[in-house]
Amino acid sequence: MIFRKVAADEIGKLVRMYDRVLDQQPFDEYGPKWTRDIYPCKQDLTDHTEVGEFYVGEQEGEFACRAVLSCKEEPMYKSGIWQKKVADEEAAVIHLLAVSPQHRGKGVASSFLKYLISEAEKTARVIHLDVLEGNLPAARLYRKRGFTYCGDLEAYYEDIGKCIINLYEYDLEKEKANGGSH
Repeated sequence: MIFRKVAADEIGKLVRMYDRVLDQQPFDEYGPKWTRDIYPCKQDLTDHTEVGEFYVGEQEGEFACRAVLSCKEEPMYKSGIWQKKVADEEAAVIHLLAVSPQHRGKGVASSFLKYLISEAEKTARVIHLDVLEGNLPAARLYRKRGFTYCGDLEAYYEDIGKCIINLYEYDLEKEKANGGSH
C-alpha cells in the first residue's frame, strides 16, 4: 500500500471512495453517521485537497483509505480539556478517516494512522481528533495506536445536529522522547 497526498485531479476518485463508505454505512456495526452531499460534501473534499491536507492509502490504483490531516487546531476543540497545552499552529487534527469496505479487517487503518502520525511529526507537537460517542471501533483503533482519551465535548454537525464527541490526543513529543514507537 502506498500512502500519499491526494492530487487535485483525483477528486472524482476520492468522491467514489466516499460513496462506497457511505453505501456500506447502514450495514456497519457503527459508522460515523456521515450524510451524502452534506458532510462531507464534494466541496469539503476539494478544499482539503487544494491545501494539501487530504491523504490516501492506495492499492492497485484504488483508494483503500483516506483522511484529512490539518495543521491547525480545530476551533471547536478549544474548550476541550487537553493534556498538553499547545498553540493552535502546534496541533495537527485528523478528520474523516475511513477505510473502504473491501479493505477493512486487514490492518489498513492502523498502518495508515501510523503514516499520518509520521506526517504530523514534521510540523506539530500533538495530534487531536474526535470520535462520535459510541463509535467503539474508532475508539479502539486510536487507543491501540497510543492516543489518550481526553473527555467529552458537545458538538454540532450540520448533518446530525447536536451530539457528544470523545476527544483524543497523541503527544508527538512524548513519542519522540520514547523512541518514536508509533
